[in-house]
Amino acid sequence: MKELGSIAKDFPFLEEDVRRELEVTMDAASDYWNFGELVARRASKADCSLMLVFLALYHVSRLKNEQAAERVYDAHPELPLPMPFVYPASDLSRGGPEIVEGAIEHFQRPLATFYMLMRLYRASDFGSPEETQAQERIKAFLSENPEFRLHGADFLGHTGYRVRVEGRPDEALEFHHRALELARESDDRWHQVSLLTLTAEIEGQYKTDAGHFERAKRHLGEAKEIAESIGDRAGLANVWSTLSVYSSFRGEGSEFARCQMESARIFAELGSFTAETALNLSAAYGAIGDFATSLEWARQAVDIRDGPYEHMNLASVYMNLDDLASAEKWMESAKERVLQQGLEYALGRWHTCSGKLEELKGDFESAMESYEKGLEIHERGTRMLRVRDALHQMARLEVKMFNPTKENRLDEHAGPYMKRYEDSVWEEDLPGHEANLLLLKAELRMKQGRPEESHELIESVLELTDCPAMEWIHSKAAETREKWVREGIVPVRRSRTSTRR
Repeated sequence: MKELGSIAKDFPFLEEDVRRELEVTMDAASDYWNFGELVARRASKADCSLMLVFLALYHVSRLKNEQAAERVYDAHPELPLPMPFVYPASDLSRGGPEIVEGAIEHFQRPLATFYMLMRLYRASDFGSPEETQAQERIKAFLSENPEFRLHGADFLGHTGYRVRVEGRPDEALEFHHRALELARESDDRWHQVSLLTLTAEIEGQYKTDAGHFERAKRHLGEAKEIAESIGDRAGLANVWSTLSVYSSFRGEGSEFARCQMESARIFAELGSFTAETALNLSAAYGAIGDFATSLEWARQAVDIRDGPYEHMNLASVYMNLDDLASAEKWMESAKERVLQQGLEYALGRWHTCSGKLEELKGDFESAMESYEKGLEIHERGTRMLRVRDALHQMARLEVKMFNPTKENRLDEHAGPYMKRYEDSVWEEDLPGHEANLLLLKAELRMKQGRPEESHELIESVLELTDCPAMEWIHSKAAETREKWVREGIVPVRRSRTSTRR
């Protein structure tokens, strides 16, 4: 393989023999994944230098090659090496923070010190004294060692991840942009994949300005190309997962499911199955109406991680299965975890889920109040995917609650939220949401006693969704049309008339 900055950026800080061994391994490798396999094989030998062991674990951890990592750990049980080595975690499964401090003391190399301080940072809880201490130590290290300037991309990138989770997406984007500049300068292409994917996620979910979709798509295209070129399978899986979010934002449920399943397939090949993967698969099967399989993955997600989102997802699946008693139980446990962790975005999600439960129980007024609370939080945090989904739910509820009279027979919308939903849909290229809006309008026109318009609208939905990306919406529209045919409301023969509004 060609020289890769993801490996070579460390060369100035290594002894000649270690650097030479990495160069030889890089020359022999076909791509970054293969390099990880080869260097892990060498690091599993008893005569391997300690720094090569350290770096082998660093690289295979980046690649999420957990089998290779285990081989290295098993070969050197005496060394103070934390696991997981790179990725965020709430604790350190091999000995806790003290093992990181032991590694810093044992290796006594600036490069090892920096990577171990980053390990402490990733393992610290958000807002904790440990987080503050880790940040201060890393800042001091970078200030005292200016030759590590390019390595600062790691610190900036992870800080961006944290501030985004804390509800500051614009600030997170600034951190990611600065980190990406450094990663490009060092030719750290693995890190470029990660940062481009994180940047695309923010652009797609949080931004509202003209062109934000195109920027997200461009970032993901670049990340996918780099990941494939270096053999970064985990990075590619993350790109597919983020592409699914992009599809969800556009309302393309079937495409969302396809991308999530491709992401999960790659992670399964890696032997890396997380709560996020199980959650995403649950959502994917739910998006295409396979609620039984969605339930299986939802249960697995809770088994892996007992968090608020896992509980809310399980509650939502039970709602889809019309098991309201189970849904209510899981909503109660979700609320406990939301309040315990103090995550505002999770609270917004909880209110939206509560609205759905109250709606299913027939309490439409309480449902609308809960949807409004969720919408307010999502708008404050500029979580536009959730904003639009909330507006869709509220518009749907307005149609359900619509009471036709002579006075409202010609009204364009069932209520103010349907109007807001329409305005948000026409602002951007959102084909799935456009189809959902037209389907709601068809149902409203039928309630208003305007069946010919309903017929035209449902035909428009069928034409718009006649593609694999929106197969689920197409099926839903076809079922609605068939129901109206059986009831004798619309003719059997399909019309070619089409209208957008």
